[in-house]
Amino acid sequence: MDTLTHAIFGAVVGQAGFRRSLGRRAMAYGAAAAVMPDLDVVAGLVAGPYAAWLWHRGPTHSVFFAAIGGALLGWLVWRLHAGGEGAKAARRPLLAWVGLFWVVLFTHPVLDLFTHYGTQLLAPLSRHRFAIPAMPVIDPVYTLALLAAMVVGLFARRSVVVARGAGAAGLFFVIAYTLFAWSLNERAADVAHRQLRSEGVAGAAVEAYPVLFQPYYRRIVVEMPDTFLIGFHSALVDRPIAWNRVERDHGALATRVAGTWEGEMLSWFAAGKVLWRTRSASPGALVEGYDVRYGLPGETLLAFWGIRAEFDAEQRPLGPPAIFGTDRAPTRERLGALFAEIFGQ
Repeated sequence: MDTLTHAIFGAVVGQAGFRRSLGRRAMAYGAAAAVMPDLDVVAGLVAGPYAAWLWHRGPTHSVFFAAIGGALLGWLVWRLHAGGEGAKAARRPLLAWVGLFWVVLFTHPVLDLFTHYGTQLLAPLSRHRFAIPAMPVIDPVYTLALLAAMVVGLFARRSVVVARGAGAAGLFFVIAYTLFAWSLNERAADVAHRQLRSEGVAGAAVEAYPVLFQPYYRRIVVEMPDTFLIGFHSALVDRPIAWNRVERDHGALATRVAGTWEGEMLSWFAAGKVLWRTRSASPGALVEGYDVRYGLPGETLLAFWGIRAEFDAEQRPLGPPAIFGTDRAPTRERLGALFAEIFGQ
């Protein structure tokens, strides 16, 4: 999820679970703790162009970071307040502070787990990217529900019961909403399977992925040995999926690029869902690999990002493969087209 939503979620966890024992400050510390794992984005600024893929949702999003970091941060904050406010603050339970940081630091990667970006829950012992494609990274309904609960908590200064109740209601809603979104994803994949069988296509790998801002509209990617089929399904519209057939490139140049460190990094990051294509380009050829999990109808159909490598006329590389991104700014026209697709207009 986006960092703002994580911060609000952390505040609501503090409000619902620790307001009675730690007071309103539990909300502030919960929000602060919730954004700490996302500080790994700094690696992308200092460790090269592939660092964001390699390090974001890496070690700081693991269960080990949550376990160790939660205990350490809880103890430090307890000591801070115990030393600064005297005996009354010292009586605040250490376990409450540790519990707050534990819960928030554990729930951060759990929230990210339910997006298809991938989260390295067992880093640094394993680089496996766990992912459940239920939610888009940004969903206004999800965020606004948490925000409403947090606002109640902020204004309910004297009523701990009201604050905790609102926090619990907000958390219950987003959990139910996430499970609902997950069910929509499974339903979209099932619709695609049934349509493919009716079209005489058997044995293909089918994956459904959420797209921007809402849970109802899903990107469907069908992988076959020589072809990808890419389509879209709206849970709000009863119509067949229109497939876009894209041939996979198994040629020598594409195979060379796929075997480079950069190509293997893309394949790892994209959970193997990579489309390779080779096309002529001055002075020789251009090989591109697309992360097909992401994209919308139109100009970003194949992907939002990938890598490309240039070759001269003698098929010599003109440099290492480089990351590229497509223009995916949420303009009024693009958002209008997206919501027209969602509602079948």
